[in-house]
Amino acid sequence: MTSCGMMKASEAVLRSALREANHRQTPSVLEKRGIAIGDVIGEGAFSCVKKAHNLNGNTVAVKIIPKNGSSSNVVLKFMPRELEIIRTLKHKNVIICFEFIETTMRFYIVMQYAEKGSLLQLLKRERWLSEPRAWHYFHQLIDGVAYIHKCEIAHRDIKCENIVFDARDTLKLIDFGFARRVTRRTEGSENDGVVGPCLSKTFCGSHAYASPEILNFTPYDPFPSDVWACGVVLFAMVSGKLPFTNAKKVSLLLQIIKSGPKYPEYVSDKLRILLDQIFSPVSKRVTIPGIQASGWFLTQPGDASLAKDTDKTAETPRKRFKPNNETANKKNEA
Repeated sequence: MTSCGMMKASEAVLRSALREANHRQTPSVLEKRGIAIGDVIGEGAFSCVKKAHNLNGNTVAVKIIPKNGSSSNVVLKFMPRELEIIRTLKHKNVIICFEFIETTMRFYIVMQYAEKGSLLQLLKRERWLSEPRAWHYFHQLIDGVAYIHKCEIAHRDIKCENIVFDARDTLKLIDFGFARRVTRRTEGSENDGVVGPCLSKTFCGSHAYASPEILNFTPYDPFPSDVWACGVVLFAMVSGKLPFTNAKKVSLLLQIIKSGPKYPEYVSDKLRILLDQIFSPVSKRVTIPGIQASGWFLTQPGDASLAKDTDKTAETPRKRFKPNNETANKKNEA
């Protein structure tokens, strides 16, 4: 290379370095608001969540949704729904949203940070939970779901990954990306009308947590489907595995669901009765008030008799909890 060519190459390298330095010196939209972004702590189909710190020195979580990498459904339908919903929810078992930021390239949701991680991470570490501990967490989950249903909101993506714990071990329901308002409609005359469900046509969430009516691709009431997903979470907590299968083939999954779950022998009779009521056809499925009135829900299991055996040599070998990481493909809602 000639000396002239070498000089031009050096200048090009210098200009590139200057551009990179200037880019680094330009504060991001989050930095301008006093939010310093850290490591990734969670990833979804269309977003990632990063740990961050704000001006007050508090740790927060920031959900980042790129516009370019998301489908039009996410940007135009699901994202506006999520933002409208999370701004209105205030409950001890629902994650707190502090701030929403939109730029030309991304959406940012600044939220409460869950210090103890997700239920999925907990099950991966401990394999399964004692029935008393599962009872404690399930109470909080049902309290949170009862609240959002009372607000006429269906979550539609309840699963172990979307349940987290704060520093005080309080359960928090997160990720309202598939949530929607479900206004009950009245059929018939004004005086004699019967309140009916507002049916959903979107197949969203994960196969392993989906109710049969979702898997059949028919319009469904999302409230009973949320109840089904809560049952899957409860079964996973006490057994360390999903009740049915991770299979992506819907016909096989429906066949396995029809045969019913196989309970570990140490699961109490009251809990089996409740789970059987949850894993029932939608017309017979127990409701949230029914769960709250059930024998298992009203009676805290005894710690001594139902705690996990600490003698590892006496344990039946088990595989570590493995979730279904596949998120079901979404279909357009009519």
